[in-house]
Amino acid sequence: MFSRKKFPIVLIPALFVSVGALTWNIWIIPAKVWTSVVLERAHELYDPLALLEEPVPMGPAGEFPVGTKDLGARLKTAGIELLSLKMPEEVLPKGAARYFSYESAGNPRLSQLRESYELERFQTQPDFDGLVGLREWIHAQWEHGPTPNEPVHLGNFEADKILERAAAGDRFLCGEASYTYVQCAAAIGAQARAVTLEQREGRGHVVAEVWSNEWDSWVVMDPDQNVHYEHAGRPLSAMDLHEALLKDTPGLELRGSVPGSLDEPALRRKYLSLYYELAVRMRNDLYIRYPRWHPKGNVYVNTLEWMDEEVDGRICFAHETAERQDLYWPLNRTRVLVQAVAKSQSGLPELTISLQTYTPNFSHFAVELNGETRLLEEPQVHWFLEPGENRLGVASVNALGVRGVPSEIALRLPPQEL
Repeated sequence: MFSRKKFPIVLIPALFVSVGALTWNIWIIPAKVWTSVVLERAHELYDPLALLEEPVPMGPAGEFPVGTKDLGARLKTAGIELLSLKMPEEVLPKGAARYFSYESAGNPRLSQLRESYELERFQTQPDFDGLVGLREWIHAQWEHGPTPNEPVHLGNFEADKILERAAAGDRFLCGEASYTYVQCAAAIGAQARAVTLEQREGRGHVVAEVWSNEWDSWVVMDPDQNVHYEHAGRPLSAMDLHEALLKDTPGLELRGSVPGSLDEPALRRKYLSLYYELAVRMRNDLYIRYPRWHPKGNVYVNTLEWMDEEVDGRICFAHETAERQDLYWPLNRTRVLVQAVAKSQSGLPELTISLQTYTPNFSHFAVELNGETRLLEEPQVHWFLEPGENRLGVASVNALGVRGVPSEIALRLPPQEL
């Protein structure tokens, strides 16, 4: 039992903790109410999509009742042999991923950004090489450090203004570097988003993730530190790195300004430890000027934080998810469905093919039929088979001419009796 004399002295630390906790709760409860009620309803008063001539096109996304596993059996009944098939089962986003906001390729600010800094040179390179080249270029534009001038608002962002300030000698940190990468990627027809990270000890960082058509996946690009990560030669996403950190996966490699193995404790502590927590900004249409009270203009409301058994959501964002599909969804893929098999006038099989894609700023499909290229805006192909081997290749193409992930089918039609 405490005596009266000792009681106040002994409980001083506990008193400070209690007052601190009470102060935190007094602040955090109204803040949660503000973000979840007031800001979430604010969009009803302000519709920035009215600023666009039309919504960002995504391409045809019709229903596909028959999966790829049924394709071989359907063709076999028509006397057609399926030789090979390269086609994804998953094409469309699910869950929260359906509400990600993409920059319109028709935004004149993107054209101005691309032309002012000659960014098309990165678009003409092979997919992943161009994405790495863009990261290296942004890293070289300024010296890392806090800006001594006007602070940058990341809720709405303008890469061209950051690059102008950098040319005048301003310094910037990881947030500005990653958001600049996101907008410059949009200017060359790529899709990227900002990802906020936090170590177990609390140190934060911001990187970009960009969709690579070559690797058919999201890939981390860190323009501030000028690095990306690989395992067995494959570039990794922020979620890959998070899971590798928790599982203590060996064999990870650092690529870029500081190449090396993350099996080295010093590099592991400096780089991989940042991926303990992650949260994805759910928009890259940063040239739309939302007011700061709007959910999409507020980083803390418009960011989705990852939760799992290890991570308890310490980053102060309004929304969390434990569903991987909410943060990692496919882009620029094309799924092919054989809708019908009939006889053409020549007596040979005619396949009616339907196409499905989810490609931001979709323009058309590039279709190759037995070596002949066609550009189609409609999601339907009539494929007239000839005896022997027949090949169909298809990829979506966006408004800036960037081809998506290719799908391919090879069929064999036996010699026909006359």
